[in-house]
Amino acid sequence: MMLFYTLMYWFTGLVKWFLDHKVRKLEYRYAQMARAAEKLAHEVTRRPGNSNTQDPYVAAKGYYELGRLVDHRDHAEAMYSKWQNRTDRFTKFREKLRNWKGRYVPYLVGVVDVVVVGVALYFAGVVEFQSLPHVRDWLMASAR
Repeated sequence: MMLFYTLMYWFTGLVKWFLDHKVRKLEYRYAQMARAAEKLAHEVTRRPGNSNTQDPYVAAKGYYELGRLVDHRDHAEAMYSKWQNRTDRFTKFREKLRNWKGRYVPYLVGVVDVVVVGVALYFAGVVEFQSLPHVRDWLMASAR
């Protein structure tokens, strides 16, 4: 019973590690794009040389690149926020699962243990439940 709980907790820990890794990766990508957008925003306003006027084609290209980069940055920020929210919700779920340890998990896992042992004994042919073949036939008929 506690083995199942421990395996379940380890599995949720592994999922949490993967989620945290994805969030860190998305945060790094967002930070890179934000730095690049900030750098490009300052470069667009500079004028080359001693000229008082700016080349309109170079300015248009710079503003286009800036807009494209800002769009990518906003998308990266949205993805980061979405995955951060998922990670936070999963962390809360994992903490709730951890707090269930002494209250609900022994009873729930005990029920699962009894069902698994009963099904294993039935399919091994050791025990014959009277109503189980009817349930099996009904499930097979409804699956068709």
